[in-house]
Amino acid sequence: MEAAAATSRRQAAARFGVGIATSIRWMAALAATGTVAPRPQGRTRRSKLDPHEAFLRDLIAKQDDITLEEMRARLLAARGLTVGLGTLWSFLDARGLTYKKRAIISFAHTGLAAFAAAKGAASEQQRSGSRVHCRLACA
Repeated sequence: MEAAAATSRRQAAARFGVGIATSIRWMAALAATGTVAPRPQGRTRRSKLDPHEAFLRDLIAKQDDITLEEMRARLLAARGLTVGLGTLWSFLDARGLTYKKRAIISFAHTGLAAFAAAKGAASEQQRSGSRVHCRLACA
């Protein structure tokens, strides 16, 4: 700030190749706030679901595997609020409330049986037809 005080605003504008008005605005901002960093642009993003966050959290607490469609239906029935799937998912994702269900499928239906056998991962579970998590195809 000392170097800025030693130079006139017009001289600084000429030296750095900016307009005089720009130099004056920047120096005024420096004097007022202590920085010339830009202010944030735009409005804060708000969702129409913000007032209903407690209701949605309660739905999830009561039934942790509730689907987005079920949540939409309950919002419409209880609150009269129509909301899109993308809006609902984005709202929940921003709050860390999403849950990815892993598909549970048998090796016989995925074509991974040969791969698993080659890797030594095929066990009695696969031969008996029991279901295991598919980490390769579903990841």
